[in-house]
Amino acid sequence: MVFIENSKGEFLLQKHSVEKGGQWATTCGHPKSGETSIQGLCAEIEELGIKVNENEPILYKTIQTENDFVDLYYLKKDIDCVELTLQKEEVQEAQWFSQEEITRMIKDGTFFKWHIDAYNDCLKFLRYREKVITK
Repeated sequence: MVFIENSKGEFLLQKHSVEKGGQWATTCGHPKSGETSIQGLCAEIEELGIKVNENEPILYKTIQTENDFVDLYYLKKDIDCVELTLQKEEVQEAQWFSQEEITRMIKDGTFFKWHIDAYNDCLKFLRYREKVITK
């Protein structure tokens, strides 16, 4: 799972297809057999038409679930949504959202509930990173 932030402090979200619930979520996927989590993540990002090197996303947390591990990544990148490649059977649209807009989406139930904790962890990571950089 990756949270992509642009230079305006907005996050890139994808709206799932109606068949997948129609909610807004961040980019995520599962690595294929033999892939590392970063290789799988880069493949998911590249499916959107975004070129990314494996050293660009920053791993900020690993979560152990009942059945597996989930790596959470952060990527700072400016991307033009018009140039994105969307798999229409999975994603209706993609666009940038401010933190305030995402907070409203969480409250009104339009943000994918399984990504809320990861989003909050990303914000904590960014606050910590800012403190470290400014010291």
